[in-house]
Amino acid sequence: MTKPGKNTTISKRMMCAVEGVLFMLKSERNIPIYGAISALAIAGALYFQIGAIEWMLLWLAIFLVCITETLNTAIEYNVDLVTEEWHEKAKISKDVAAGAVLLASCFAGITAYLIFYPRLANLVLGGN
Repeated sequence: MTKPGKNTTISKRMMCAVEGVLFMLKSERNIPIYGAISALAIAGALYFQIGAIEWMLLWLAIFLVCITETLNTAIEYNVDLVTEEWHEKAKISKDVAAGAVLLASCFAGITAYLIFYPRLANLVLGGN
């Protein structure tokens, strides 16, 4: 027996996942920023013709930030659903989730630095 409202088919489950992604794209204010930075990184990667491993690390960094932002949003909504009052544990939960996004963003920044700095320095300084 399934629970009321439980999605029983793969297509229904996939549609719920798509709805979640669309909700993120429409409602989260940081998504356009992530999109712009990701587009810039992808353009730079195409321009500099980075290697396969660097592409893999670049995509990992991009998706890691998106995934942690998605989980952060889910945690924030869940905390808000449980309590409308200020509570220290609710604050900690939200802060830790936001911290995960910060860590993922730091990883993305370090990855971009390691991939692009040598190439940009070479371009600016006129090296080989």
